[in-house]
Amino acid sequence: MQMLLAKIASPEFRRSLDKISAQELPIRAMFRLKGIVKRLREEMKTYDEFQAERAVKYATKDLETQKPIVDMKKSGVNYYRMEHEAMLHFTAEMGELAKTEIEVPEFPISELGPVSLTTDDLLALEFLIDG
Repeated sequence: MQMLLAKIASPEFRRSLDKISAQELPIRAMFRLKGIVKRLREEMKTYDEFQAERAVKYATKDLETQKPIVDMKKSGVNYYRMEHEAMLHFTAEMGELAKTEIEVPEFPISELGPVSLTTDDLLALEFLIDG
């Protein structure tokens, strides 16, 4: 199944993936899901690294040090100061990247066994299919 990178990078998807990853599942389901989760986390990491690189590129630089100016740091993530025009370019690039489709194997919900997932989790984890 194809999923947009924007969906995989979303906080909702990440929370739901963490939630299902933390549950006790039948051994075969855990084995199969481990491969899927590993692939998805690699994509998330690559996306986050790329986003950080692009943010540094477009960030306003300190005139003396030429280092990007950090306006805020939250949960280990730097939020850089950007001029309006630079922000438009950064947003356009990230928007284009977000349209990238990633191949994600489908996984039948029936193989999970008893799990605790919300409707929002199921909507976020669209690779979980009836079957």
